Amino acid sequence: MNEPSSKSLFPWHQPACPRRAFAGYLAKTLLGVGVGMTGRLSIPDALGATVPPKGSRGRASKVIYLYMNGGMSHLDTLDPKNDDTVRGPVESLKSSRCATRISSYLPKMAQCMHHAAVIRSMHSNQGAHERGRYFVWTGYTQRGTIRHPSMGSWAVRLGGAINPHLPGYIKIGGDSRHPGGGFMEAEYAPLPIRNPDRGLQNSQRSSGVPEEMLQQRLALTGKFNRAFEQRFNQKQVRAYGGAYEDAIKLMKSQDLAAFDLSLESNAMRMAYGE
Repeated sequence: MNEPSSKSLFPWHQPACPRRAFAGYLAKTLLGVGVGMTGRLSIPDALGATVPPKGSRGRASKVIYLYMNGGMSHLDTLDPKNDDTVRGPVESLKSSRCATRISSYLPKMAQCMHHAAVIRSMHSNQGAHERGRYFVWTGYTQRGTIRHPSMGSWAVRLGGAINPHLPGYIKIGGDSRHPGGGFMEAEYAPLPIRNPDRGLQNSQRSSGVPEEMLQQRLALTGKFNRAFEQRFNQKQVRAYGGAYEDAIKLMKSQDLAAFDLSLESNAMRMAYGE
């Protein structure tokens, strides 16, 4: 591989760009976590004169990442071919983005392609589905001795959560193979929602446990935890106690209603599809 030119348009190609700055820039551009996040990393300071012009960075503060596990064919969706022997019965449509054609199965998407970017050059030397899936989720090849964080965990760690009472990263679906937060602390792991129509289950205090009893239990648990943390002052131990605190904070938050899809209007629900 050739060395990048000093005139490269990409700031992470510059020799002076530190690794953390590259990761932060990646999170803010590709993952769209720049607006409304806690600014623990100053990208302009880290990149200096190599920062792109104002307005070129992603402005999205929220990202919905859809992973199709063995799902739609690229030939029948975003990468139709001209060759009849390869294309099959599907036709291609001219889209709102110059020179970009997509499948005739996606007529509404074709009207919005000027807002999208299609990457058709992605490739991997991972032949097995399991290894390829892991590579797409994490950006790393699968190894037997380590579990890498998924992209959402990196985004939350580098950009912070928008709402202090809600998790910054939520995973919908029950795929146990998802790497989650990997080797990061529990606070960066995704909150799993198995069925979005049911919302966040088990988030309410049990009717058989009065508030006073709950507080007594929490106080006793905290007493044991503090004693244990004094003996074993380790990151994993502190993260365990922090997970309990975050769970209680979430249970008491008025923002918990964000998980109730029945509160959304029909127009909003239809905008995301039936």
